[in-house]
Amino acid sequence: EPKKMEGPFTNQSITVVMSDNTREAMKYLAQKETFYSRLNLGFQSGIDPRVLVDGLSDVVGRRFKTMTVATALPSRGAVPTDLVMVFDAQISLGAAAFTTSTVDLSGIFMDRDHNVIETLKASGAARVPLPQGDWGLRKSSEAAFVEFARLLDGATKLTAYVAPRASAEATGRPSPRHVGGTEALAARVRGMGGAAWALVVGINAYHHAERLNYAVADARAVAVALPGFGFETVRLLLDDEATKGNIERVIYGEFKERMKPEDRLFVFFAGHGISVRLPRGGEEGYLLPVDADPHRPELTAIAMDEIRKMGKRVNARHVFFAIDSCFSGFALTRDITPEIVTDLEIASALEEPVVQVLTAGRKGQKSIEEGGHGLFTRRLLDGLQGLADREGKGFVTVTQLAAWLSPRVARDSAGRQHPQYSALDGEGDFIFVLPHAKR
Repeated sequence: EPKKMEGPFTNQSITVVMSDNTREAMKYLAQKETFYSRLNLGFQSGIDPRVLVDGLSDVVGRRFKTMTVATALPSRGAVPTDLVMVFDAQISLGAAAFTTSTVDLSGIFMDRDHNVIETLKASGAARVPLPQGDWGLRKSSEAAFVEFARLLDGATKLTAYVAPRASAEATGRPSPRHVGGTEALAARVRGMGGAAWALVVGINAYHHAERLNYAVADARAVAVALPGFGFETVRLLLDDEATKGNIERVIYGEFKERMKPEDRLFVFFAGHGISVRLPRGGEEGYLLPVDADPHRPELTAIAMDEIRKMGKRVNARHVFFAIDSCFSGFALTRDITPEIVTDLEIASALEEPVVQVLTAGRKGQKSIEEGGHGLFTRRLLDGLQGLADREGKGFVTVTQLAAWLSPRVARDSAGRQHPQYSALDGEGDFIFVLPHAKR
């Protein structure tokens, strides 16, 4: 059902940047939700990190023409929208019945050059009920977003800033997001059936391998962004949780047993990858879980050939592995599909199955860090924010994403890192529906 647009910003697009506090709050809620669900207390805890995403979608998404969720502030000149809002959420859960849970929200609205236009702050509070069943999170969050909506509707400086721009659009200036795309195809993509599943893995503290600095941060950033792309189930495994057994249990147990043929699966891995020379020539690539022994990869690591098998074993039509590791020993093509994909190709890809993989680089290359994240992951998120949607269709295929990302990673790493891409099985294409197009 199309959203009902309201307010003075309906002709404006906005990029919402999640602050570090917000990402930590969502991680905290996810951990609490997992903890209480494992206790099996006989009631729903009500601790759901999606309250923040749902609140943003309802309040901001309803008031702006498009809303894109990002994990980092786009650089000046690279902002793909009219406005930017840095969104900050701080959550405090009451410790027991009759104590108070609070949600404090802050939105810093800026123009494309990062000049601050107006800052809005709102708070909500709710008592933890007795018997203790939901910790008051949903009520306090709803109260905070109601106040935030009221402040946004009355934001005089922001309204004054967008007024002349909204008027210019009303005179017939074309919107770049609708150039070159057909509404019929866009509607078909938005109406894709099936559920979207994601496993996100990040490992810094290895048991038997060199420590990494930013893999966990990369995984968290990806996990925070995915709900905005329609992923209902996102499993996050970090450091000690990311054992070979746990990774396989999520894929073959939690996911496979509930998946349906029209579903989609996205797996993101940030950690070590190694290449091992085979006795009869050639090489084999491995992903290293946290407990892997690099000297015994056949027994303790995940062979890249197993990645292909994972994609074929699960009951999902489209499967995509994005791997922030560099290695060889896998049949990955170096010829990337052109960024422009025809409507006919996309329509056909919707129906065909596929297993695709995109890795950060080749053997001997090290993943470059940029701003506390791997360069590969940063460009992956940049592309999914809309920069890879060169025709403004509101969605991005993996082949388009690979074509956009690969030369930019090579360029920004000064040729020290060359991503590899391949369709391992099938003729389809995994599609990410951008957040603004889903509403």
